[in-house]
Amino acid sequence: MNFNDLYKQLSGCASERIVFVALGNDLRGDDGAAYRFVDKLKSRSKFASIQVIRAGTTPENHLHQICRDSPQAVVFIDAADFGQKPGTIEMLPDDRLKTSASTHTYSLAMIAQYLQFECPAAAVYYLGIQPHSLACGTLISAEVNAGLDRFFAGSI
Repeated sequence: MNFNDLYKQLSGCASERIVFVALGNDLRGDDGAAYRFVDKLKSRSKFASIQVIRAGTTPENHLHQICRDSPQAVVFIDAADFGQKPGTIEMLPDDRLKTSASTHTYSLAMIAQYLQFECPAAAVYYLGIQPHSLACGTLISAEVNAGLDRFFAGSI
């Protein structure tokens, strides 16, 4: 997946009604990659008016803020081990949310169910970034930085 694929997937939504929720802990290496992702995303004109929420490890604390403006799409971005090369970025299927372990207090599947009830017009997506290392006190790995650069290369 790359930026153009993401844009096509969300092209039916008004940019100002898309909420990107960055998850992770930037003190744990690649777990902070979602923050770099949303910074790069906001710099693209196609997504300049999106709402970005930096939810850390507690997305449940931001549910009101997510639903406040009746979004058409909510995209969670997080480091996730889905068995690919570090730095790979993929839209993960709903069933992956139900079976994956998480460092968050509440499962993202439960949060997605809540959002679908509270903001029924919103499609909920989960964008995973395959980490190389989640070690405490480290920076984002070279592999994940390269993956982020590849994702945004040649973006429209």
